[in-house]
Amino acid sequence: MLDVEVIPGKSVGEFKIGMPISSAIAHIQKNYKTISAVELKYCEEVPALPHNYDLLNTYLLIDLNEEGLLLRFEPRTQRLHSIEVYDLTRVVLRYCGVAFSGPDTLPTFVLIYGRFGPSFPGEYNRDRQTYCLDYPGVTFTFPIPNKWKHFDEAELPIEFSDGTTPTAARMVVYHGEKRDTTIPPLDLKEDYFEELRVHAAHGIKFMRRGCRLDFQSTAQDVLTELGRPDRTFYKHEDKMRIHSGDQAIIGAGCEDYFYNYFKLGLDILFDMRTHVVKKFILHTNFPCHNDFNIYNKCNFKLFFGSPEEIETTSESEGTETEDKSGSEDRAQFDELEPEERPKMPALADDEDDDGEGDEEEEEA
Repeated sequence: MLDVEVIPGKSVGEFKIGMPISSAIAHIQKNYKTISAVELKYCEEVPALPHNYDLLNTYLLIDLNEEGLLLRFEPRTQRLHSIEVYDLTRVVLRYCGVAFSGPDTLPTFVLIYGRFGPSFPGEYNRDRQTYCLDYPGVTFTFPIPNKWKHFDEAELPIEFSDGTTPTAARMVVYHGEKRDTTIPPLDLKEDYFEELRVHAAHGIKFMRRGCRLDFQSTAQDVLTELGRPDRTFYKHEDKMRIHSGDQAIIGAGCEDYFYNYFKLGLDILFDMRTHVVKKFILHTNFPCHNDFNIYNKCNFKLFFGSPEEIETTSESEGTETEDKSGSEDRAQFDELEPEERPKMPALADDEDDDGEGDEEEEEA
């Protein structure tokens, strides 16, 4: 069972508001002995949905079923927007080191009010018979028994006239003082979700770093601007070329290679002979894709006319991109041939971040 500290407006245990979805999944995988049941929920295309329903702007959810805990991720940046505990009896929650819920601790209104201190009167939903008690960065929801549904809304339901007190059924932690606030801004020094402006004639401009890479850039240029890759991946060698009559092909023995930048959501393909960039691959990290969670989401904007004209972003649908750019200009991972795809079994581990290619990677 999880036993975690709650910091209003910031975190529940190791789950921190604003963290990338990859970091949350890594924490869950690390604690697989404690967290036994996890479900990823996202919206797929459903014919019954309205025509203007935006599938790419629906929240991603990670449901820790056994713990009664729900992580809600903002779709554009894939960062943690809010943390909901929908069953306070399945997890031990603490505030300033003192438990206020768990299997042996009922999270009553009296207890929570005593732990978190005084608050202004909350919001009572008479139709649902629920009372929301708000503190900066955290909200508790209390079901109100039917016989007390007409209590004075101006009063806090600390204790009813029969001596009973409501018990919290839900807790939500979020950034800021109100439930509808957004996630905290990214640190300017953060590599995560750096904006990339992409133009076929001008290459890729990295807005935070202030650098540019194009199809004249060498491997050394890339290392200088982006640093060491998380991993280097070599394309498959053609095992059948020995049967070819072309001696030049037989003796070539060269393989193109990728620099994989998992944290940037970017792959760069180099020509083995010239070590010059041949291709950029930008990853959108859609949850329905086989390679979900291998790369962070790349925050790119594609330009097809003048450099100032934005045509497509990482939130645009694939058909929209294809209509504007044509098949040869699509920055889509699925464009690659199977042997060109730098698939990895998981996010790069710390011990594998030396930028060297592994033999088993060649089999991917």
